[in-house]
Amino acid sequence: MPARAPLEELRASAWAMAGLQAENVRLQRRIAALESAAAGWRALAESGGVIAFAMDGQGAIRWLTPEASGILSLPASAGGLPGTATNHLDGVDLHAEARRSLDRRETTERRVTAHAGRERYLMRLLPYASPDGTAEGVVAIFEDAAKLARKDAEVTLVEELNHRIRNIAQMVLSIASTTRRHATSLEEFSRSFAGRILAMGRTQDILVQSGWTGVMLQDLVRRQVEPLIGDPTCLTLDGPKVRLTPKAALALDLVLHELGTNALKHGALSVPEGKVRISWSQDASDGTPRIVLCWHECGGPRPASCPSRRGFGSELIERQARYGLGGSASMEYAPEGLRARVVLSAANLVRVD
Repeated sequence: MPARAPLEELRASAWAMAGLQAENVRLQRRIAALESAAAGWRALAESGGVIAFAMDGQGAIRWLTPEASGILSLPASAGGLPGTATNHLDGVDLHAEARRSLDRRETTERRVTAHAGRERYLMRLLPYASPDGTAEGVVAIFEDAAKLARKDAEVTLVEELNHRIRNIAQMVLSIASTTRRHATSLEEFSRSFAGRILAMGRTQDILVQSGWTGVMLQDLVRRQVEPLIGDPTCLTLDGPKVRLTPKAALALDLVLHELGTNALKHGALSVPEGKVRISWSQDASDGTPRIVLCWHECGGPRPASCPSRRGFGSELIERQARYGLGGSASMEYAPEGLRARVVLSAANLVRVD
């Protein structure tokens, strides 16, 4: 066999060296990936408070966090022991479920219980593979269902709080803008704006006390009107027990505040002998269920006539009734005093007793 030329041998050696270098780079990358993955699992195992373990395709436990011993009844050093015979999950064939997750190469999760229902978890099974892609086993992670529920409740609470803050901020800005347009002086603006914000604050207090579940209509009327009167006998309330939604309560409080403020300035509450009767009832005469609230004044100064210019109070009442309560509002300047009628759609009710 003829000897290979030195040039050919050199070329072959160069190609072999290049191949070895490429393989070395590939191996180094795989080692780095494995070390990174191992570091991640070590961090999980050492973080504390995490219930997790790794199970191979034959059901043997390869590693577990100390907290997992409550489910498996195994010490943290029990690698290689079969996990299927020692878990305390209720009605769960852990090995079979892990096998299905591994065969499908899919992460699965479901709620499970342990120790005869005394403990509840969200179980997640995550398949893992060897560096060459061969399916090896699953990592099982268990999260306390009660803690998850609390987290979900906290997230929902924060989202609801943000939503309410935005709504209140928009309402305050709207009131400020419209009050400024109708005010004839800075003093009038300050007095009117402060009164409306305080009215909102009183309703906020009731909502907080009820856990934002709703407000009884009678409580809302008393909280808004009673501060304006000196003699409790001047106010008469009559109507069934009705619980309003928080949104409806915030809209109606401004309506009641405007009616009460007007009565205090110009109507029945401006004189000692004046009286106000507030009544509400259910009505479905036209086939649409609703609540009708009536405000009747008597004993006050005789209204000269219907105002020629609609003020901000009337504008606010009509706007809140239409957009905040899904209904309508009307006012009549009768000889004996103002009569107002506010209609609330049934969608504003939490409960009617």
